[in-house]
Amino acid sequence: MTTTLLAGPIVRRVTKNRVCVWLATSRPVILKLEILNEDRQILAFSNPADLASQSVAAGKNLHIYLLQARPINNTFPADRLLSYRIVESEGDTEQNWDLRALELTYGDDEYPTFFIPGQLSQALYGSCRKPHHYRKPRDAEHPDALGFADNLLNQHHRDLRQRPGVLLLGGDQIYADDVGISLFAMLRQEAAQLTGQSELLPLSDGTTLDPTEISIGNRKSVLKKYNTGFTSDLSYNHLLSFGEFAAMYLYVFGNHDGWQPVLDWDTLKSLGLDNEEKARDIFNHERESLQRFHDSLPKIRRLLANISTYMIFDDHEVTDDWNITGAWHEKVRDSVLGRRIVGNALAAYWLFQGWGNDPDNFDKDFIYSISKHLSNGQNRADDADRFDLFTWKHRHWGFSVPTNPPIIAIDCRTQRQPDRGDHDHYPPRLMDRYALDWLRVEWIKLKADLNLAPDVCPIIMTAVPVMGFTSVASAKQLAVWLAGLLEGWQPIYLFEKLLKKEGAITGWIVAKLDIEASNKDGYAAFLSTLADAMDIRRCVFLSGDVHHSFAATGWFKLSDKRLDCYQFTSSALCNKLHDQGEKLLEIGNKQTKPFSRRGFIKWSYWRSEMKLLVAQNRACRVTAQCNLGLITFRDNIPEKNALLTGDATPPIYVLPKIPLSD
Repeated sequence: MTTTLLAGPIVRRVTKNRVCVWLATSRPVILKLEILNEDRQILAFSNPADLASQSVAAGKNLHIYLLQARPINNTFPADRLLSYRIVESEGDTEQNWDLRALELTYGDDEYPTFFIPGQLSQALYGSCRKPHHYRKPRDAEHPDALGFADNLLNQHHRDLRQRPGVLLLGGDQIYADDVGISLFAMLRQEAAQLTGQSELLPLSDGTTLDPTEISIGNRKSVLKKYNTGFTSDLSYNHLLSFGEFAAMYLYVFGNHDGWQPVLDWDTLKSLGLDNEEKARDIFNHERESLQRFHDSLPKIRRLLANISTYMIFDDHEVTDDWNITGAWHEKVRDSVLGRRIVGNALAAYWLFQGWGNDPDNFDKDFIYSISKHLSNGQNRADDADRFDLFTWKHRHWGFSVPTNPPIIAIDCRTQRQPDRGDHDHYPPRLMDRYALDWLRVEWIKLKADLNLAPDVCPIIMTAVPVMGFTSVASAKQLAVWLAGLLEGWQPIYLFEKLLKKEGAITGWIVAKLDIEASNKDGYAAFLSTLADAMDIRRCVFLSGDVHHSFAATGWFKLSDKRLDCYQFTSSALCNKLHDQGEKLLEIGNKQTKPFSRRGFIKWSYWRSEMKLLVAQNRACRVTAQCNLGLITFRDNIPEKNALLTGDATPPIYVLPKIPLSD
């Protein structure tokens, strides 16, 4: 293989009639994806004539491919081990890439493998993966929990009863705002190599900003200087250019090219630091955990090559607090620089994550708008405006997967609905009416395609928990009440207006919230859509974001409709909770009473209740340990939820079977 492989291959969307494999290279190549059965017979292949629609030139030295193979005989076999190979054509010759030599296979397998489960028996899930996850000395020992999935596949790669069928990543696959100092120094250098240029970012006065000229550690002040509206507390090395976002993805997805973070202090110092004394402390604190993360990346690379993986975004793919309120959204959108940074983040998310979830969600205009801007040097104003508009206005980030039980992943970030009239700093509904309509349409499509039984228990991926952990949710409700009270208090309004920072105080309070139940009306509208409009009687919510993990059962009742649900939360894969958060979790481990809510939708009365489950082998309800979730299903209903922590006895929740309500 003569091509420089930058990332992948990663198995993405897999259904009975299509297999998608994603990869990134440093130069354009003619590639073909072939799907093989256990006898090495070719079951499907991608058509090289379609390569133009399955590839994007994202930079001079960055080319993204989403190869799509459809079966020769209409459908792929279920519950059979399949493998794939990548074939490169040059002139009249074809060459199979030696993926085994790249250490992307298990055991004696010649090629990476995967399978299409007729019924899901096991599913992996997790969220929040930050390379420099330092909190205190003992935490540096925590590995990247995503690597536990590689251990599992290595052990059971030929036993499909024990091998998970899908990996569901629930957000914060990168931290664009909170970037370690040693990692950032490397990413800034590699970004210019990928794009082949210095990316200039637009400013409101018509001039441009060169991110490479900002000293390391000084980006937070630059974002504030140009009134971007960003609110991240840890944005000292915030990613700004498209190339920087792309470099981060290439690194965390396995670092195939062997990039090295700058872990030598003298070398780092020579690159230009904003505050040398502060930088030295940060460098020392982050170095051990970053090195541990770096050393585990080959495991991640092999894992992603061998399991169908789906990914949704949360805020850190863009920036902390992304679209946390209507006021935040409007302020950033009105900032020329802020708008472009968000556009760069979303373009990178699409290329590295969103595209592979469901290629059909992105039309030619969307793809053209991004590829045209990235391929022309990012210098033409019309192309740049189109780029900004299409990335900001796209509404099809959510997706569904026709597994059994089916999976629906919800976009909780770009389709929010500001609530409470003019109170732009109040927590918005996480899904507006059009997003709820989209959810209903996806459900209708799944029912038609799969002939679903009335008692089906779908898996619904949400970045934030729908039914949050009791003591945390109570604290958030108190903060919501306080924000609403302060926003309506005249002295606070006048004080903020005097400072020319309207909503600053209430906005700060709300920025600490991010849970489905923060907006009570939005919470009820979402659950009533599931229970009433969609007539779902039970479901599984898979979530992340909150940096603690738990399993719970709950219900929502509206008139004569009742929805019973499981809430599983796995967070974080690699980002430990702070001390204050751990103390709050101690309350949860003592919580024995259910947590209930109630209210009205129009004139109909609703109630809901959630109860934390106890891990059978740990006697705990909530954990802050870094972990990867593993759900075991029996007859399409979750039977067990394990949180893989690397310990001999990880938390395991044996789940009660929810009977169907009348």
